[in-house]
Amino acid sequence: ILQIIFPRTMLFGLAFGLGMYFLYFYIENPDLQMIESLEELKKEVDRSNLAKTDFLSNMSHEIRSPMNAIVGFSETILNNPTFDPEMTRSDVEHIATAGNNLLDIINNILDISKIESGNENLDEKEYSIGNIVMELSSIIEARLDNRPIKFIVEMDKEIPRKVYGDSTKLFQVLLNILTNSIKYTEVGKIKLEVEKEIKNNEVLLKFKMSDTGYGIKKEDYDKLFEKFSRLTSATTNEIEGTGLGLVITKKYVDLLGGKIWFESDYGVGTTFYVEVSQKIVDSTPLGNIRDTNNKDEIIQYLNCAGKKVLVVDDNKLNLKVAERILSKYNFTIETVSSGKECVYRIKEGQHYDIIFLDHMMPEMDGIEVVHILRKLEDYKIPPIVALTANAITGVKDMYLREGFDEYLSKPINTTDLEKILNKYFKKTN
Repeated sequence: ILQIIFPRTMLFGLAFGLGMYFLYFYIENPDLQMIESLEELKKEVDRSNLAKTDFLSNMSHEIRSPMNAIVGFSETILNNPTFDPEMTRSDVEHIATAGNNLLDIINNILDISKIESGNENLDEKEYSIGNIVMELSSIIEARLDNRPIKFIVEMDKEIPRKVYGDSTKLFQVLLNILTNSIKYTEVGKIKLEVEKEIKNNEVLLKFKMSDTGYGIKKEDYDKLFEKFSRLTSATTNEIEGTGLGLVITKKYVDLLGGKIWFESDYGVGTTFYVEVSQKIVDSTPLGNIRDTNNKDEIIQYLNCAGKKVLVVDDNKLNLKVAERILSKYNFTIETVSSGKECVYRIKEGQHYDIIFLDHMMPEMDGIEVVHILRKLEDYKIPPIVALTANAITGVKDMYLREGFDEYLSKPINTTDLEKILNKYFKKTN
């Protein structure tokens, strides 16, 4: 009708052009954009799958390496027709070293998972830098064993005696860097220097860790804090490791609000610097920590003679390990392999001074056992320790909420065990 009224105007062509315009921008183009988005998503999924494959491949190699040593040396000991004490001791030392390496790998995987899930938080408390350095010294010297490497510690005597912050993460940062130095150093020295800079009510702790190791090539600088990246020197020298240690270190330093950087000369060595600010609790100078660090001190186990302990675990090997460790404290030890047996013993009237209880057991798990024991009337229930391989973030608080008195992860850390035993039995000895 409009075309008849306005014969000189090409309304049909105009309408057709407008239609094509709307088709392109509101119908066809969104489809093209969607296709582009899908292609980008596909590329991201492919990259994710490749990273997953690399991760599994890396983990398979790193886990199997220490496992090969553990299984291999164990079979050698078992199948040897004659018992050679010296060779057996050497094999057991190799098994222990491989076991610790395997535990480090597992802990690193758990740590990076906690950090990336956003569940890692600061656990601040009062502590002494001196204690951290002393503990680091004993660990590093033990790992160096008889290798031709000197471990040197130089510490500012004016550092405040007590500070406030997350000592666990700071300890892990320093241990990761020093452990890395051990891996990449064949001969020479590893040196830890600690200095301070006091600002009002805070102290800036300055850590310098240097070694005479392989050093880092310039092309590897950017790889140092990337997940699963292996340095050229690591490949050529067959150095074990997941490549997660320094990644975790960097993330922990960031979480602590500190700074980390390094200098390296390939073939000469590497120096790491870490700076972390902590609140001062006691400004008294720390003094010489070596005065209180007697390396020749004989380990004195708490004497728990006359105390009775019950260990509950469905794994017989775990029961044997717990028995061996607890026997050093002169406990009277009883073991049962199920939650039902534990409940039965208590209902029967058996008296125990402490119970170590596994969580994941068939029929009746540890949490069910605790709930039942807490409901029993006219029964004296001793302290119950959750002894479990479940070590993910927040699990300790979960066990405490469920009714456990303490938490101890497997493999059993003797330092953590000592703290628990001292808490309940030191005053009575």
